[in-house]
Amino acid sequence: MQRSVVATCSIALALVSIGCDADDEDEYSSSTVTTVLSSGSIDVARAATFAVLAEGCGPNDANGTSTLIDVNLAITAAHVVAGADRIALLDVEDVEHPAEVVYFDPHLDVALLRAPTATATPIMTGAPVSAGDPGLLFTLRQHEGTRTANRTDVVVVRTVDIETTDIYLEVDVTRRGFEIEAEIEPGDSGSVVLLGDAMGDAAGVGMVWARSTERTGRAWAIDFPEVVTDAAALDELVAPVDNGRCVS
Repeated sequence: MQRSVVATCSIALALVSIGCDADDEDEYSSSTVTTVLSSGSIDVARAATFAVLAEGCGPNDANGTSTLIDVNLAITAAHVVAGADRIALLDVEDVEHPAEVVYFDPHLDVALLRAPTATATPIMTGAPVSAGDPGLLFTLRQHEGTRTANRTDVVVVRTVDIETTDIYLEVDVTRRGFEIEAEIEPGDSGSVVLLGDAMGDAAGVGMVWARSTERTGRAWAIDFPEVVTDAAALDELVAPVDNGRCVS
């Protein structure tokens, strides 16, 4: 059953935090969950993950995570690239791939970036999401000057309708998504949650956009909007679009 939670969020350059009502019982037992996905699809997802560098909003660059969902097309969180005048995807070797925003939704906090030189194989998308489902996500984190691909195991806690605001804290919105058990760090916004499809392959089902402010080791992900799973619609996303103003 899809539940509804009321959430408030505050946005910073590299982190979105959210708090929600915590009166629902967890619908799974984490001690019984194991992640079993095909190694080939996991390798594809790892290679399809890029860091996002966004410049132009103040003295500090914004950083996030993105994943290729189609040829040269990556998904990330809209708050990561909002107002930026230069955007690039960075691979594990720190090579920059210039990118342009071709889809921008400040209500859902979703952006799609076209990066012609980002040529890794895109991930598959689309799989059912239920409480107790095991999965994983990949991020590129920088430590002491070295960027490494990090795997984080996740478990779906519950599916929810999240009542919150747009990225500018101006408009009340409802985002359909799910809560996960995962250790999320600043810069992980925009990472894709991967679950198993009917064949046991890793398929992207949603995007991480916030850490829980009330429960340690919890985070929030939103379901992919329809455009992400519509191949014809993705093919049409070529021209740059307005990426809004900077998030204060």
